[in-house]
Amino acid sequence: MRDVGQVITEAWSFLLGPVINLGCLVFLVVFLAKERGQALVGWLQIRRLPDLGNERLEKSLERYGVSKLLPLAALFAVLFLLYACQVGVGILGDFAPVALEYNPTQTLIHTDRVDNLLSLWS
Repeated sequence: MRDVGQVITEAWSFLLGPVINLGCLVFLVVFLAKERGQALVGWLQIRRLPDLGNERLEKSLERYGVSKLLPLAALFAVLFLLYACQVGVGILGDFAPVALEYNPTQTLIHTDRVDNLLSLWS
């Protein structure tokens, strides 16, 4: 059996990449796409979650013993979200160019300064 410290270290190394990716995606949505982020929150109706408490639903969950599994389902949902963000960032990264290219000749051709054009031809 492994000790607790080793298990925590392995879990942290497993979750670190997806947590960083999720943080970067949240940063991009919040700071770079404010209107779209607010529209997404409105569409998901996240602000209405506290109002969704339904006594009949809670009683039904308790009667069938499903309420004990809700923390496990929430953990699964969080891990799935982290996995989906990890895969999504990988897919988006595949569309990015491998290396940025800079061509000073093209830049100088599109300039209006005569000095730059003369230096191009010399």
